[in-house]
Amino acid sequence: MEKISISEEELDSLIQKALQEDVGERDITTQLLFPESVPAIGEVIAGEEGVLCGMEVAKRCFSLVDAGLRFLEWKKDGEEIEKGELILKIKGDGRSLLTAERTALNFLSHLSGIATLTHKIVKKKRGNIEILDTRKTTPG
Repeated sequence: MEKISISEEELDSLIQKALQEDVGERDITTQLLFPESVPAIGEVIAGEEGVLCGMEVAKRCFSLVDAGLRFLEWKKDGEEIEKGELILKIKGDGRSLLTAERTALNFLSHLSGIATLTHKIVKKKRGNIEILDTRKTTPG
């Protein structure tokens, strides 16, 4: 199977567009709740069982908001996950975590959903049936 990749510049551009759509010019809610920097730890926990996909994209969402954030990965792309399972911890400024979390989770959910459905279809494959993908696009 051929691995599909995009350049770092293309990925950053897509993420910036998504952040602009989700947050706008500034995250007013987060700024009102936390006018000062506050140390925090965020956890990404699986909402349902499936196949994880999009960890690097999710981490990049956080990093573009705040390059000082640190990550502890509990799961890797391609691994099966269970509902309630810890996937990722993010440490740093709580304001940055809140600003990036919706965009990061949107990418992670979308990509994991595609990976999970693909995995289910492949598991059902029998005989010489060839499975071909259809066009799956994310806006941007």
